[in-house]
Amino acid sequence: MKRLCIALAILAASLYPLAAWDNHTQLSYLALEGEDLVAAKVKAESLGDFALSTQPELADLLLRLEAEARKDIPLYPARPEALAFAGPYADAGAARAAFIAAIRANPAVPFALYVQLQAGAPRPPRPDLPVTSADIYDNRVPNGPFQALAPGEEVAALEVLASASDEPDYGMDIGLFSDNKSPVAAAYGFGVQAFGNPALPYGSQAPFHMAFANESGLLKAAAPFTKVALSDWRFRLYSELSRFAFAEGHAYWGWRFAGWALHYLQDMAQPYHASVMPGKSSLGMLWLYAVQSQKARDDALVLLSNRHVVVEDYVYGAEAAYGRDAAATRLCSALRAGDSGLSAKDLAALAWRPGYLYGVVAKRAHDEGRRLDSLLLASFPATYVADPAFDYGVGNAGPNAAYKPWAALHASAPDKASALDAFMARILAEVGAETRIYIEWLTAR
Repeated sequence: MKRLCIALAILAASLYPLAAWDNHTQLSYLALEGEDLVAAKVKAESLGDFALSTQPELADLLLRLEAEARKDIPLYPARPEALAFAGPYADAGAARAAFIAAIRANPAVPFALYVQLQAGAPRPPRPDLPVTSADIYDNRVPNGPFQALAPGEEVAALEVLASASDEPDYGMDIGLFSDNKSPVAAAYGFGVQAFGNPALPYGSQAPFHMAFANESGLLKAAAPFTKVALSDWRFRLYSELSRFAFAEGHAYWGWRFAGWALHYLQDMAQPYHASVMPGKSSLGMLWLYAVQSQKARDDALVLLSNRHVVVEDYVYGAEAAYGRDAAATRLCSALRAGDSGLSAKDLAALAWRPGYLYGVVAKRAHDEGRRLDSLLLASFPATYVADPAFDYGVGNAGPNAAYKPWAALHASAPDKASALDAFMARILAEVGAETRIYIEWLTAR
């Protein structure tokens, strides 16, 4: 058992820190386009002004949420007392810095006032905003340009929410563990990174954006890292901050915090974020790490990463072609309430209940993982999904990537594309429904 735990710890350190969806913003626009918030308008407000103007009540809220997290979330790393949002703070800059420290987010993130537009939407006469004014890693965001907002500028609530739903991938959860190289690594109290490679730029966000709550007890016993999950903490924290902001009359931050929370829900809706290795059973993983060679383990990790990135590229290709290509439009439209094809029984299974993030969203994604993995293996050339000698994330990365999964599969194997689209449409329909269910729950109280 000791040898197996060590081997699985190596897996934990090697898991690739991938985004669940390349473009949460467009997912959110499509999922919510028919909702009441489409017509709502709010006034942009800086994070510092929000924190300063609400500081006594905000301090009480954050104190309560910390106590609840310590009580209710297994293996939760308690916030150091020195980081408590206590005040009083003399100005917006001080209040902003204290708030970011209290929620333990990366202080290098600008938290600028901005929106991203829905694909194909008319562009209002706002100034463009450089990517680095929102994302601390230049050129990573595929769905720019960003548009800058001025404090007090009126903006659609849906634009705020949809834009914010992509924001946690812009560096908010990077560099926060004690073994990371960042100014806050030693101060935030998260301890050593449980999984994801801390040497990689995005490796440290993995424990915040992935969770393995639905793996078997056998696997959890052999691999304790599978019990560590911070997604639900972020989800709860930002949901409660959203409600607080609405109650205090700060609707802009009500919707922006809601978008942050929604990001974690949509992450957990992706099968490759809710399973350690979707293509293998618990016994298969234990066999791989207890019996098979190191080469076999290394190869399995490359294949896991390759299929994860391929499915992300595939969906992003469909989003990029939305409105111009019939098949892409059909697939992405599954996110919309009127086009989801979900039955009343389907929607009842996705209805809100306690423990929603892991008990409903992540469980559904986990259960669909093996089928998705099989479809990817059957659909794409072996070079990209079955050849461990080719690292897709390295060899087919960036704007000059040679292989475009969406366009290539539809051109070369339309029957396989149709089968994959049917399954992905089901997943996207569920993501859309879960997005709407969450927003309805959030705004009902």
